[in-house]
Amino acid sequence: MESRPIIVCSSFKFGDNCASTCSCVQANSESCSNVDGTCRCKSGYTGSNCQSACSSFKFGKNCSSTCKCVQANSQNCNNVNGTCMCKPGYRGTNCESNCDDNTYGIKCASQCTCNAVNSASPCNKVNGTCNCRLGYDPRQNCGKECRLPHYGESCLLPCKCNTKTASSCNAFTGECVCRPGYVPPSCREVCSGYTYGQNCSTNCTCVPENTRECHPVTGGCTCLAGWRGQNCQLECEDGTYGDECAKECNCQGNQFKTCRKSDGLCICSTGYGGENCSKPCAMWRYGSECLGRCECHVNNSISCDTITGVCTCKSGYISEFCEGAIYMAPDRSSVVVEAAVGSVVALLFIASAVGIGLFVMMSRRKRRYGEVAKADTNGLTVTNQTYNNTEFNQNEAEEPTYENMATAKTQPSETPSSGNAYDTAEKTKTDAALYGNVEVSNPALPPANVGGEYESVTLTSGQGEGGLYEALRKQSSTDTSLYTGLHFDNKEEKGAKKSHSKKTQNKKKPAKLPKPSGSQSSSE
Repeated sequence: MESRPIIVCSSFKFGDNCASTCSCVQANSESCSNVDGTCRCKSGYTGSNCQSACSSFKFGKNCSSTCKCVQANSQNCNNVNGTCMCKPGYRGTNCESNCDDNTYGIKCASQCTCNAVNSASPCNKVNGTCNCRLGYDPRQNCGKECRLPHYGESCLLPCKCNTKTASSCNAFTGECVCRPGYVPPSCREVCSGYTYGQNCSTNCTCVPENTRECHPVTGGCTCLAGWRGQNCQLECEDGTYGDECAKECNCQGNQFKTCRKSDGLCICSTGYGGENCSKPCAMWRYGSECLGRCECHVNNSISCDTITGVCTCKSGYISEFCEGAIYMAPDRSSVVVEAAVGSVVALLFIASAVGIGLFVMMSRRKRRYGEVAKADTNGLTVTNQTYNNTEFNQNEAEEPTYENMATAKTQPSETPSSGNAYDTAEKTKTDAALYGNVEVSNPALPPANVGGEYESVTLTSGQGEGGLYEALRKQSSTDTSLYTGLHFDNKEEKGAKKSHSKKTQNKKKPAKLPKPSGSQSSSE
């Protein structure tokens, strides 16, 4: 029997006549079996087709070995030979050591560039970042201070202001330095109160009342309409107005004076008005813009001055506003005569007024006692007959003044000085008697001033007009007796005896008075 020759397949071929191809990842495989195609992996790989590298910290044939690296400081180890791959910032065979100062990165191969003076510590060993002192910027390798909009440690804190209106921010405190024209520390408000510049510390030189704005940065003055000049200290020249006095007045009237500096409104000469100052003031108007109203009395005035408002009076009138009439005397003597006539007229007027007053008073009194009946007076003569021949009865009168009053027959008085026909009459009711102080039956009452309208009356026989009231004194109240202390004097009956009448309550006949023998009487 003949033996067959042994055939060796080429790489990654197997089977009969090496007709099949192995499924191994050839880059990770050494070869495959030429019989069945089984893959033989390279060191550091594993899997049926050698498709996977060794897992972390494994290496060698079939990944059967474990790396010796410090895994916390290592990224991994080489899957073939187990060499440790250190993380940035570490070094050593097994990644057991940190990078030296001022070095950083993988295998500590990089050099730090931080400013040593402004650095708080060596740079970061992983990425080389500088550890700056407070207020210095790590991005600038601690060579410069923090800038807007940050400050503080590592320049990580936001500044304490409006960064758009701040020129800088304190790298250490966060306080801002505002741009000129803004108020510190927030830099959110514009300078006010006519100040400007850095921190609003400079005063504007503008005239405030003529200025619209002082520029917060430059201090330049923006004038109100009607003013000009660097500090707004100059008014627009006549004939110009508006902002920067750039416009010309349009007041073409014949009486043109000027226009208002602010808006060009025409300002007319005194006594003229209208849009273009071409119209004189209307009647009874005067002054600037014809705004004044004349105070002249229209009916007594001819005109009113359109400039001053002074009134021109018609003939016969005088005073500032033509309110008073005047009388033009021909000479001095006529003035004296007129004064005398005026005095006489005034006296006549006063006398008439007094007479009318007395007439009215007497009329009222007559009406008051008009129903009192007249009786025989036994010859007693009185010039004023108002109460002469009077009788009183016991009947109640309509007028309460004589209520329940009656008199008895009396005799002529024995005493010459008391010739009063009624001085012994007795009062029947003390609160309304006609003669309240002749003889009062109730002595407890006041003797004189019971409240009578007339306290004392003296009648003189034969005396002239008005004798009845010549000694009359009016009291404050008229509610009670009309006369108190009424007396008649009969001088001729000096030897007559004084008689007293008794009160007669139920006597119907009127009392008769004794007739005095004489015609003369005198008052007590």
